[in-house]
Amino acid sequence: MGSSGVSVDTDGAMQGEQTSLSFTTANWNTAWTVTVTDEADDDNAVSETVTLSHTATGGDYGSVSQELVVTVT
Repeated sequence: MGSSGVSVDTDGAMQGEQTSLSFTTANWNTAWTVTVTDEADDDNAVSETVTLSHTATGGDYGSVSQELVVTVT
């Protein structure tokens, strides 16, 4: 049974855990919730812009959407 990994990698200037998800033939179509949090900093910014991106490699992933649906709470 093969697997495909998804990693959350923080910026080198950021602190945090590196987290990975593995999708297999048994769970590839199960919805996963991924929570990305940020610690408050001292720059007093009301809001900041970040970029979330993903890639899919191997297999026949040419039809995978490159858009992410993100809920900010």
